[in-house]
Amino acid sequence: MGHVEGDEIICKYHGLRYDRDGRCTCIPAHPNGSISPKLRLDVFAVTEQYGLVWVRLVDDGPRPFPVLEEWGSSDYLNVLPDSVTINAAAGRQVEGFLDVSHFAFVHAESFGEADNPVVPDYPVTKTAAGFIADYVSTVSNYSHEYKHLNPPGFLWRRRFEVYLPFNAKLTVFFPEGGQLQILNAASPVSARKTRLFVPVCRNFDKDAPLQTTLDFNHQVFAEDIAIVEQQFPEDLPIDLHAEAHFGADRSSIAYRKGLAALGLGQNYTT
Repeated sequence: MGHVEGDEIICKYHGLRYDRDGRCTCIPAHPNGSISPKLRLDVFAVTEQYGLVWVRLVDDGPRPFPVLEEWGSSDYLNVLPDSVTINAAAGRQVEGFLDVSHFAFVHAESFGEADNPVVPDYPVTKTAAGFIADYVSTVSNYSHEYKHLNPPGFLWRRRFEVYLPFNAKLTVFFPEGGQLQILNAASPVSARKTRLFVPVCRNFDKDAPLQTTLDFNHQVFAEDIAIVEQQFPEDLPIDLHAEAHFGADRSSIAYRKGLAALGLGQNYTT
């Protein structure tokens, strides 16, 4: 609730002033008094990328930062939809984003194909940041009103790049060299609440109305959120023996293993 004046942050409560290193420089109630060294702010590493402000709350060693090289490129249209509040654990949201077997059911109204539910086998490869799941199928990413644009026999590739613990980039490869990049950045607010940020960029239809993209993006994520908010248990189980899994769950299994490898426990992934 404070504000910035020059290079200082001024506290809303008592007007104390703090410099860029977090040190208190002035106590208005006692302008000539000494200032205790205990009066200082916690300082966190911050960077601005992809239209967002990223804050690192815990410095626990090197951690790869999500890569979205296409953002800012003149070849791509950048879109930053409004953030969305989700009443669910961040781990649950990310796992839902990575899931590929729900398209025909959860996204039946947007792009899912009810008559095409089969999930072909796909590889999952570990990386320094997390893992990559490269999924190829015949499920078109066009909305139903544009399915007629799908070339006969075209194979749709969806490449998920996971940056543990709560970020993932999806690249959807469209016909004629088109690419859609979606960065899923799930920010935990509390144990059962997540604020989702989704920078999006594409190298096709750059002159199309922006609102159409925003509306479609909102529809797809609203369909996901309706399911994610109903998951039980509410905490994402890290123990792979806690639930049954099937072949299409390769990305989910890799995600849970990745969180466990970080040393995270159940109370963190909520």
